[in-house]
Amino acid sequence: MAKSRRAKGANIFVWILLGLLILGLAGFGIGNFTNSVSTIGAVGDEEITVDDYYQQLQEEINVYARLTGQRLTGNQAVRSGLGQRALETLVLEAAIDNEAADVGISVSDETIFTVLSAMPQFRGDDGTFNRDSYNFVLDRLGLTAAEFDLDIRQAETRALIETTVSGGIPPSEPLVSHLMDYYLTSREVTWAAIPDEIVANDIPEPGEEDLRRYYNENEPEFTRPEIRHLTVAWINPDMIADTDAIPESRVRDLYDQRQTEFSRPERRDISRLVFPDLQQAQAAKERLDTSDITYEELASDMGVVLADISLGPVTRETLTDAAADAIFTSESAEIVGPVESTLGPALFQINAILGAHFTPFEVAKDGLARELALEDAQSAIVSNISGYEDLLAGGATIEELASETELRLETIDFDENVTAGIAGFAAFRNAALAATADDFPEITELPGGGLFALRLDRISEPELQPFDDVRNEVIAGWNTQIVAEKLEARAREIADAMNTGSTFADFALSGTTAEAVTRTGFFPDVPATLVETAFAADIGDTSVYGFGREWGVLYVRSETPFDESSENAAQTLNALNTQLTAAIARDTIALYSNQVRLEAGLQLELEVIDAIHAQLP
Repeated sequence: MAKSRRAKGANIFVWILLGLLILGLAGFGIGNFTNSVSTIGAVGDEEITVDDYYQQLQEEINVYARLTGQRLTGNQAVRSGLGQRALETLVLEAAIDNEAADVGISVSDETIFTVLSAMPQFRGDDGTFNRDSYNFVLDRLGLTAAEFDLDIRQAETRALIETTVSGGIPPSEPLVSHLMDYYLTSREVTWAAIPDEIVANDIPEPGEEDLRRYYNENEPEFTRPEIRHLTVAWINPDMIADTDAIPESRVRDLYDQRQTEFSRPERRDISRLVFPDLQQAQAAKERLDTSDITYEELASDMGVVLADISLGPVTRETLTDAAADAIFTSESAEIVGPVESTLGPALFQINAILGAHFTPFEVAKDGLARELALEDAQSAIVSNISGYEDLLAGGATIEELASETELRLETIDFDENVTAGIAGFAAFRNAALAATADDFPEITELPGGGLFALRLDRISEPELQPFDDVRNEVIAGWNTQIVAEKLEARAREIADAMNTGSTFADFALSGTTAEAVTRTGFFPDVPATLVETAFAADIGDTSVYGFGREWGVLYVRSETPFDESSENAAQTLNALNTQLTAAIARDTIALYSNQVRLEAGLQLELEVIDAIHAQLP
């Protein structure tokens, strides 16, 4: 079979930043398995490698982290469906790559060079492609030029096929028109919440029969979750770090090594726009001074974006004398120049002024001593791992492991709500939930240098708590339910009355009016059902909205069709066309790849994939 090395998508720049090897097997800490197994399947002759799968899974995890702010472990990602999504992506790419190879489609060498030349990592001081920079970056990634060129060729070829197959299919006008109307038509509405006080006098005292009925109808609310009774021996660097044992000479040495952190000269965050000659640079500066154009627009006219010309924070020493004098004598964020730079006449934009910073040793030493103490503690723990493992392998119990080492012994009644201490670590929680009574205790590492071993002693199954033990909770729950029912009933009475001529004032309610509510509208501290209710009701009617203990009445005053000539309509139309075109393209590519996959044949080594998942952290 043909060896597959597919860059993930067409964005090779991002792929370089991630680093093929770093985010491959090493990123998951798995080695022995992949020494003997290299593929998880193939479409036709196009293999899907273990490396491919790990990289794509890591990319899915990164996307999830950017969207949610939560970083999943490999095991959590698979359970959340990210593994399946990664596999589907790889199968789609392999199908297209296999088809391209079968029919002989490929991009030219000129296209490959154009892509390489556009990558900032491969540019020299003159801003053009530099072979030495290219070889250096690939060497750092552990790749040959032939391998990397093949990655680019496959990605660009795939992009060419995808564009050919799916490009230029516009969304239907009726669909766009319907969505524009759906999203932009607005209504004027007035609403008022029903306060608890309006039904306070109608809430009866619950009788014993009422409470028993509520208890029986809501048993899950009063059921204690499964409890796993664990015996744990664990340690982390914080437990044994001894700051007093760190000699001041070590702290002083670390302070001296990190002088760039504790003694920073004045810096300026700048962008540099280089011109062919001084006359053109001066003409551009005059346009800027008269506000005829902005720095960003000027860059755009020259075919670059601000991110491409940003130099970040710099010191005087990194600039020419002329540029340093102009930039560091300025007392505000402004555009200076033109002055000679290392690349020619340039205009510099000062984005931020970063003052000099100095932290004396006496201020920094406590923190540095703590860092060294934690490093020593972590090293001590790591060096003792084999000893801990030998004790367990020799038949030592968790209690004996703790008594013969510095590990702390704890018994934990663990359930999904326990997060204190070691239960706050995801690695421990996963191990605690997966443990069985037959498991042999083993050492498991924690982030930050800690480790633990645990034993499942017994499991207390979920149990309905006796009525008398949760009586107060039952009363509170019953009261909440009755108040919600009374508020909803009162809201419906008021709505019915308003539909026959009454007003908000007749019920001492102060209405809130919004003149242009759309279906995407949101109002803080108001149930989300308000907007849904506003568009479900007829114009001129009063309806009820609410959820739980929050209920109110809503009057729909009028409806306003969207203005096709407005800027908002133009922006929405552009966004809808873009989104729908992209969605159509994705669906078309999916149909195409599925067809070529069926023709080529798909082979997946499910046992290999399961084995990979079993080794994920």
